[in-house]
Amino acid sequence: MPGHYLQLAHANEFRAPTLVRAIFQSGTFVEGWAVYCEQMMAEQGYGGPEVKMQQLKMRLRAICNAIIDQEIHAKNMSEKEAMDLMIKEGFQQEGEAVAKWKRAPA
Repeated sequence: MPGHYLQLAHANEFRAPTLVRAIFQSGTFVEGWAVYCEQMMAEQGYGGPEVKMQQLKMRLRAICNAIIDQEIHAKNMSEKEAMDLMIKEGFQQEGEAVAKWKRAPA
């Protein structure tokens, strides 16, 4: 949340030079700030080991999701292979893995 807060605070101050830039946002920029701020806060000890563990779990989730997106797109990864990666290697809950599979690129 701190990264999204910072990014949204900045976005609210930003005056886009064109209507297109005002309407559309950069998902990479938004998520990048979120991950960066979460990592900085965890490294500084905010919230203790629990927050650091959660931050690492979310990073692992993002890595698994990136692998799955590429594998499904390029090599036709099966649903079982994707579910195994998310649940067994990424420590995701089954419901979270199922939701990811349903929204994966085809």
